[in-house]
Amino acid sequence: MADSQNRKYKIMYFEDDASHSGLYGTKLKIEGYEVAVYESPTSDPVGAVIKVKPDLIMMDLIMPVMDGFDAIKLLKQDERTKNIPIIILSNLGQRDEVEKGLALGAADYFVKIHYTPSDLIEKIKFHLDNSRH
Repeated sequence: MADSQNRKYKIMYFEDDASHSGLYGTKLKIEGYEVAVYESPTSDPVGAVIKVKPDLIMMDLIMPVMDGFDAIKLLKQDERTKNIPIIILSNLGQRDEVEKGLALGAADYFVKIHYTPSDLIEKIKFHLDNSRH
């Protein structure tokens, strides 16, 4: 079991909303995480993830270059990225999309409107500390 106090995690954050990127990205950095923010994700998420080598991926469902689910499918099907946990950020209007995402095997879902960055950080810490890395 990993310990977030002793290990510096690297998080890759795909987000199409610059205000959220700033909000979450800044908070993650303050908490000691290394963060790679992609505000306009590449259509080759596997290549981007391999380059960054993150411990965890945070992804918004709707991205400007490609649909978040297409990105998840590619990441989960590729041997090099399939075991990296993915946290999906969604909003309350995306319940059907969340159900679709569950079928894809994404690790966790967090509803944006319910979580302040501090709450989200605690959930990320819990997930990383209790996952198999």
